[in-house]
Amino acid sequence: MSTETLKQKLLKLRLIIDSLKAQDPAAMKLSVELEPLLKAADQ
Repeated sequence: MSTETLKQKLLKLRLIIDSLKAQDPAAMKLSVELEPLLKAADQ
């Protein structure tokens, strides 16, 4: 899988998590737990 493909998937994942945060409190916890991994993947 190319770097560009992974970046696109990362962006989609962030958008999904952001939309879920408004609907489900558990998504907020997930977001907090995944944020360090998402930042590392973004670099």
